[in-house]
Amino acid sequence: QAVLASIIMMAVFGLLNVSGFVHAWRTQPFDGVVSAITFVCTLALAPHLEEGLFLGVALSLGGYLFRTMRPEVAILAPTPDGGLGDASRHGLEQCRYLAAIRFDGPLNFASASYLEDKVLDRVSKLPDLRQVLIVADGINEVDASGEEMLRHLVEHLREAGLDVSFSGLKDQVVDVLKRSHLYDFVGDNHVYPNMAHAIAAIYASAHPEPEPDCPFRTVMPRLAELSLHPDGSLRDAIRKDLPLCRHIAVLRFDDPLTYANTDFLEQETLLKLEGRPELRQVLFIAHGIADIDPSGAQKLCQLVNTLRDQGLEVSFSGFRDEVLEVLDRIDTDQVIGEDRHFPTQFAAIAGAYAHAHLESDEDNCPFLPLAPRVTELSLHPDGTLREARRHGLRLCSHIAALRFDGPMMLADPAALEAQLVRWVKNRLEVSHLLLDAHTLDRFSGNDAERLLDLVGRLRRAGLEVIFSSFRDHVFEVIERTGAADEIGLDSFFPSESSAVAAIYAEAHQKRTEEDCPLRAMLPRVVELSLHPDGSRRNAQRYGLATCRVIAVLRIDGALTFATVDYVADEIKTQIADRPELRHVLLAGHGLSSVDEIASEGLAALVVELRDSGYEVSVSGLKDEVLDVLERTGCLEIIGADAVFPTRAKAIEAIHHKAHEGVDEHPCPLIEVVEIYET
Repeated sequence: QAVLASIIMMAVFGLLNVSGFVHAWRTQPFDGVVSAITFVCTLALAPHLEEGLFLGVALSLGGYLFRTMRPEVAILAPTPDGGLGDASRHGLEQCRYLAAIRFDGPLNFASASYLEDKVLDRVSKLPDLRQVLIVADGINEVDASGEEMLRHLVEHLREAGLDVSFSGLKDQVVDVLKRSHLYDFVGDNHVYPNMAHAIAAIYASAHPEPEPDCPFRTVMPRLAELSLHPDGSLRDAIRKDLPLCRHIAVLRFDDPLTYANTDFLEQETLLKLEGRPELRQVLFIAHGIADIDPSGAQKLCQLVNTLRDQGLEVSFSGFRDEVLEVLDRIDTDQVIGEDRHFPTQFAAIAGAYAHAHLESDEDNCPFLPLAPRVTELSLHPDGTLREARRHGLRLCSHIAALRFDGPMMLADPAALEAQLVRWVKNRLEVSHLLLDAHTLDRFSGNDAERLLDLVGRLRRAGLEVIFSSFRDHVFEVIERTGAADEIGLDSFFPSESSAVAAIYAEAHQKRTEEDCPLRAMLPRVVELSLHPDGSRRNAQRYGLATCRVIAVLRIDGALTFATVDYVADEIKTQIADRPELRHVLLAGHGLSSVDEIASEGLAALVVELRDSGYEVSVSGLKDEVLDVLERTGCLEIIGADAVFPTRAKAIEAIHHKAHEGVDEHPCPLIEVVEIYET
């Protein structure tokens, strides 16, 4: 028997699974205790093994019933990683106005009272509580007792002045609530598909006054005010410590806009705008709104009306196509306004800037680089057109050179026109307007139409309007839309200098303006005489007499299609009222270049002068200039015998014949004759 007992004991020891007890303890301590008690009792009650097993089953059932009667109930609060977790377990800060309670287990006769007790206990500890959210994604089933408890709980809380909402209800639970009409009692507008929607929807009503430190703000959609960053983009003003405009608030909302979060958006917007009496314009950057439902669109319209009732203008930028489709379906154009919707945020700021800053003294507005504006230019000592006011430059009385500034110059044509009207009132003598367009980069067909309308208004106001320096891709748009033909192709010039040259003579016709600052941009025509240093210099500058029968005229600069008429007029002006004049020598060593149209104009001038009885010669032309004159036939018209390599050889060749029968001693071209001290 002893041997048999030993064999049996060894067999039993082999069946003993110690690691199983340890694993059960680590996984669920209650299961580990039940398994240990069952094992010990089975050994103690041998040979009645079934009694030990029955005891183990009874303990397991008791534990299951206990857990079912007291399931996990957690008070949720935002975690640092952006989620929601058990506030007591993780030591999370809780909101005093909103309680989110999660119930993990079936809601039946065994557990219904436990959930009610937990909710009421939580409510009793928060005297400021306004909203209770039951997070029900852990409730798999509801029986009649559970449904009755929920009804009593909702009634009790609402009688106490609290609002109750549910989130995450599963389909089988919703079916039970609808059959019992509890779903209708709770209200469809108090049942949300998930916890995020629920919190977004009830947050605003739970917080009658803004609570910047509420922990639930970290999981709410974020409304950020933007300002212009040094890198040229719009960034979060608070995060990047950027200055704000006094008159324009640019707000960005980066979440779908639904019935659930529009109340929060309204509350946050009003909070952002509070205490800003000089504010005039609110711009919503909407490219982060991926979707919108009809309820959200209607509430958005209500927000727009609220802001406009406060005297604020409201604009939008960057609506996605799917969002625009929803807005079109519910006909929101009358509220939002088609003219208040811009394709980009820069276009929106450009469109709102002028009106928002009307009669404002905000000189350092952060949005100024984006504002459409015109800057008056004048000639700088370095030979370029610069901002006249900044550099203290003199202005021409009859020609105004204005530069388009701002990335979206034509975003608000009315504002641009208003600027020009104010400018015209201060420059009543101006007859010709040069618009420098080299800063225009983004340009659309709509911009071309606006530009055409602007030119029409300016011309009806009596101004001659021309343009210079359009970029190729911009001018292509103007041509493609037909605006170039409407404006007139002869109104477009490749550079500021060619544009000024084209209008200078007409603008100064019958007008006296001594020392016009723009004159230096034009080719110069100066008459030469012999200087004491042996060279031939500007007779007027150095106080030298001029020859009565020979006019030696030096042309300085480029002769182009835009400047040839001006140069011709200058030449004719300088030889007018000189009855003894016989010969005109055009000294071309200062002529830097000639284009083909200018070459034809030069040929026409030579013919006109000869028809008027003058002999005409040219000297000192560069090879590239001669090539153009020869190619266009101008050289043939001038004649090979009238073209000289140098000015000296030309004077030597023409002097004797020109002075036949004329008593001019001494001749200022041969001897120095000073008429006054320089």
